[in-house]
Amino acid sequence: MAKKQELLKLADTLRSNYIAYQKDKSHITHLKAGIEAFEKTIPDLSKLDHLLSSVALTDLPACLDALLWAAKSYVALALENKADLNKHHQLLEHALDCYELTSNLVKQIQPVRMTTALSLIELEADFSGLKIAYLKAAGEFDALKKQMQSDNQPDSGIQARLQKIQQEISGFNQKLKKGYKNPFYRKSLNITAEFEDEVNQILNSINDLLKAPSKRKNEEITEPSTQASVFKTPVSIPKKKKSQTEQVMPDQEAAVALLSLSLFCKQQPEQEKPGNTAKTLQLS
Repeated sequence: MAKKQELLKLADTLRSNYIAYQKDKSHITHLKAGIEAFEKTIPDLSKLDHLLSSVALTDLPACLDALLWAAKSYVALALENKADLNKHHQLLEHALDCYELTSNLVKQIQPVRMTTALSLIELEADFSGLKIAYLKAAGEFDALKKQMQSDNQPDSGIQARLQKIQQEISGFNQKLKKGYKNPFYRKSLNITAEFEDEVNQILNSINDLLKAPSKRKNEEITEPSTQASVFKTPVSIPKKKKSQTEQVMPDQEAAVALLSLSLFCKQQPEQEKPGNTAKTLQLS
């Protein structure tokens, strides 16, 4: 198991390799070399508790730096492996182990012995644990989007997974806004406006996808269809009842007129001449 001097040397190696990678992402080999050195020096994290309990309080922050820089290196390497979700999650779990061990070690210190440096380390470890949960959810969302683009049945189980991811990221976003408003915290933890925008954009994308199925269903219901299948059931249109006058046909009217004329002529006196008949008809 590593001794105090080995931890201090390891912390320097991890720090320099991580900073070199951040300046130039092509230095990923340095990042991997730092992680390999960490795993070789500390093969079992659980045994660090006994070692660090004997370290002087003034030396403890420097020793804990090895855990913090190792965790940052794991996170950076995880982001390089987003295409492989299993490896991405595995690396984030290693980082989480480092942060949780750091936080637990600091919490064992009595409040009266706490220093500013140790308080900041605890703050970083606790926040980074929350951030790792967010990074895992964001990685799952990236993988899910790719699946949706290639899946012939995009609704098979994806809705439930989206809701779970949405809850995780939404919870982190709320903690980010409410629990870390203090400017000192934000500066110490490097909580930038760009990072907050990134979280909000991912959350908005998830919310849009969750709304999409219901929107499609509404469009299917409201959009008029031109398919003949819509008219499979005959539509019964009530016929308007015709009035008595509407029911009389033109030929029926002519027959009635001729019958009336015939009856009228029969009722005229016999002595009246045909000429007078026409005159009488005109007057009537």
